[in-house]
Amino acid sequence: MLISTVHNIFSLSLTNEQSKKIGQLVWNNECQGKTEQLIVWREGEHCASLGIGHCIWYPAHAHQNFRQSFPELIKFLKNQKVKLPTWLARNIKQPCPWKTKAEFDLAKKKSDKRIVDLQKLLVQTIDYQVAYMVHRLEQLMQGLRKGLYPHKYHVYKQYERMISTPEGMFALVDYLNFKGDGISSSEAYQGHKWGLVSVLEHMSGTSHDINAVHEFVRIADMVLTTRVVYAPSPEVEQKWLPGWRNRIYRYPTTL
Repeated sequence: MLISTVHNIFSLSLTNEQSKKIGQLVWNNECQGKTEQLIVWREGEHCASLGIGHCIWYPAHAHQNFRQSFPELIKFLKNQKVKLPTWLARNIKQPCPWKTKAEFDLAKKKSDKRIVDLQKLLVQTIDYQVAYMVHRLEQLMQGLRKGLYPHKYHVYKQYERMISTPEGMFALVDYLNFKGDGISSSEAYQGHKWGLVSVLEHMSGTSHDINAVHEFVRIADMVLTTRVVYAPSPEVEQKWLPGWRNRIYRYPTTL
């Protein structure tokens, strides 16, 4: 399947080989490439994480610290005419049916029908999940260009630099999936954001080659380090920082 979801200046044209490689890399980053990791509820979190990109799905009335993306993925799949489980198709905006990690773990242990349905859906739609992540990136850039974001032209120039190489395209797709877009003020610690737009905003180079990816990695490291410094519990996030760095420092050599 050729991934090209929006046919305009924001489109990323990926070959079948590139899209499959990106899908496998994202799956490796989030799920260690394991099928059983396509549906998880991590310790200490208030939501389930689903798909190769571990899209967030909150139960009803949960405090939503970060943007919920699983309903957006389901909407995308529906628009692509993918057959959804009946219970999910009836209401694609429904909250996660399990209220707690304990409920989720029990349902998974008992092979609850909804768990089995989701597992089957996610295994069968890997290509579509990559297409969704690319679509999300394209939609972000369109929204910035049309909106009132103060540094949008600089951000878009840096975006153009990044999409000039396959490694840059992968970095954009993976980082957006990994750390969000960096637009919402709710996804910040003491005013310091860490999402994709924040990284692009701090870049200053002009080359349209692999050097852009190296700069992206350096800036991402700076932004993520700053996140840890200003986090409500720095000692907790400090434990995650080595893994984050290991992930982003592979960007220039992954494809």
